[in-house]
Amino acid sequence: MHIDGELNRPGAANRKWSIEAAMPWRSLRECAAEGRPPAKGEFWRVNFSRVEWRVEVQDGEFRKVVNPDTGKSFPEDNWVWSPMGLINMHYPELWGYVVFADEEGPESFELPPDERIKWELRKLYYRERNYNASHGHFTSDLKLLTNEGECWSIAPVIETTRTLFQITVPSTDGKFSFCIREDGKLWKE
Repeated sequence: MHIDGELNRPGAANRKWSIEAAMPWRSLRECAAEGRPPAKGEFWRVNFSRVEWRVEVQDGEFRKVVNPDTGKSFPEDNWVWSPMGLINMHYPELWGYVVFADEEGPESFELPPDERIKWELRKLYYRERNYNASHGHFTSDLKLLTNEGECWSIAPVIETTRTLFQITVPSTDGKFSFCIREDGKLWKE
């Protein structure tokens, strides 16, 4: 970490800060395919976040600014590496992509077609959850989950019980299927 100024000193001539982080492989191994380091051209979904609070100086120290209407601190400002479209880091399907390269670097990166299939499955997952919240059960009728005139690149098979659902769709090459269920788990079989 580098600070061009002084940490936690409101009167200091602070200009900027920077940070460089290294993550040991042993802490990432469980996330990796087959527990191995990524190969050139493979990619992961990753995001980084920084939270910043509105502050004011009181008695020579920083204090969170209190909203006079609520008596509580104002909500934090969230700064992210890859904007997600909502303020909640707990949606890894919305994180950015990191492509692994060798010394020559990546020539280019194009989102694989199966990633688009997984995104459409994820959208149907959210729509099933919303449908259940409104109706008290899941539906296997795709028409009830889509809007009129909407175009989908997948033809899903939807299986439901009163409290569970699974949506299945073939991969782009047809060699396997992707599945998603009511708890959000997405896998290939």
